[in-house]
Amino acid sequence: MPPYRRRVSDRLRAERLHQNLKQQHVYLQADVDRKTLQAIEAGRSDPTLEVLLRLTYVLGMPIEDLFTERPPSSEGRGRPDH
Repeated sequence: MPPYRRRVSDRLRAERLHQNLKQQHVYLQADVDRKTLQAIEAGRSDPTLEVLLRLTYVLGMPIEDLFTERPPSSEGRGRPDH
């Protein structure tokens, strides 16, 4: 598995669990198929930018946190204004 795919899957799953959210809540709010979210979190999928934007919006995290080397910070989180 490519390192970026592992990083994206780990960060999405970690943020969802940090917020005590079930996958069902996230995929319904993001209008993403259940199997798609499961595959992303398992590192078996290369999601589109649109899907990543939807998921990070629901989780209230900057999309950049999925790709940066630094661990994501929960401070100052919230949905973007735009």
